Amino acid sequence: FAGVFTNTVFGVILAYTYRALWQERPHLGDYTLSQALTYVWIGQAILMTSMVMGGGFEVELIERIRSGDIAVDLYRPVDLQSWWLAGDLGRAAFHLLGRGIVPFVAGALLFDLTVPAAPSRWLS
Repeated sequence: FAGVFTNTVFGVILAYTYRALWQERPHLGDYTLSQALTYVWIGQAILMTSMVMGGGFEVELIERIRSGDIAVDLYRPVDLQSWWLAGDLGRAAFHLLGRGIVPFVAGALLFDLTVPAAPSRWLS
């Protein structure tokens, strides 16, 4: 709950900052205010998903190398990189669902966001 609240509050702060910028200079960077606000809220939604703030599996992997537990991992019938990739993809999906969707929906309710019309645009 704390992460969702934090992402939402910082999203509101950034959104009002962008609104002030766009009031002074409309079409800044050839974007409309709605497009800029969408950028803010997508950024808040994927902040933890993309691990911009650090963390991830590296700390645990380094500790396993230091302690020698990596030898056990190498004996497993699963490729080491696939093992860690699966764990990191699971972490990213959890953060997207747990901390990404709620702030984005809150932003969509509070501000006028531009949502791509074509589904292929969401993937790019």
